[in-house]
Amino acid sequence: GRYTVMIRDSAERGAPDYVYRLAIYPVDPDFDLKALTPELTLFRGKTGNLLVRVRRLGGWNTPIEVWVDDLPPGVTTEHKIAEPKDTVVKDNCALERKLDGTDVLLPVHVAPDAHAGIQQLHLRARGAMDGKTAEHTAEVLYLWESVGKITGPVEDQQLAATITDLPPILLETPETLTLEPGKPARLKVRVKRFDGGKTPLTIEPDQVLEGVKFDGNVLEPGSSQLELRVSAGGTVKATSFKLRAGAAVSPPIELKSEPVEESSR
Repeated sequence: GRYTVMIRDSAERGAPDYVYRLAIYPVDPDFDLKALTPELTLFRGKTGNLLVRVRRLGGWNTPIEVWVDDLPPGVTTEHKIAEPKDTVVKDNCALERKLDGTDVLLPVHVAPDAHAGIQQLHLRARGAMDGKTAEHTAEVLYLWESVGKITGPVEDQQLAATITDLPPILLETPETLTLEPGKPARLKVRVKRFDGGKTPLTIEPDQVLEGVKFDGNVLEPGSSQLELRVSAGGTVKATSFKLRAGAAVSPPIELKSEPVEESSR
């Protein structure tokens, strides 16, 4: 027959000599299932979410059941239904974009006594159309945000879930701090509390830094960000340190010293 084809490149590529390959062939109704990340962190006693995508092919237009199979003891999930409708999201310009498929968020419940460690998860999907039933396992893809806004299948096709204890406090800090003698610097710390957060929290370096002073280091209940005032009376030795709040420790912070500029005469 005769066909009219319109191509829109989602990456906005194109040129008069830009070549696309077009193939036309009969396709039986079917679908595929994709895991949108190869790894997942789950906390004991909590529920995590696993994002997957179902794509319908060849005119498939019925709902598809999705679930996680072969879960270890203490870990449970729920079967979810992907309706025959593409997911619509808003991009950075608040424009609506229709995805190539239906996104499904699978809840994964972890018991407080579940075994800690790395477990392999297996995703499955099942659907029926025109009297025929199809069932597929998932293709595991790289996390889209972690590899330059592109995606593709991971080589080993493993979906690994790390089961661990939820820390009572998480500290997010910058990678570096530069001090100039006599001038206070600002050190912003983001704090996530899972301990109820009903008492003030003192944040301080986990080691003594000679000649360095930290002020404003008490986080009030209900706050999630703290700006420490850090000062030094003279040149400090380049080193790295961590911040501590109780048993919680931040990632390393590289401490740098900026030389004092001599005033021109």
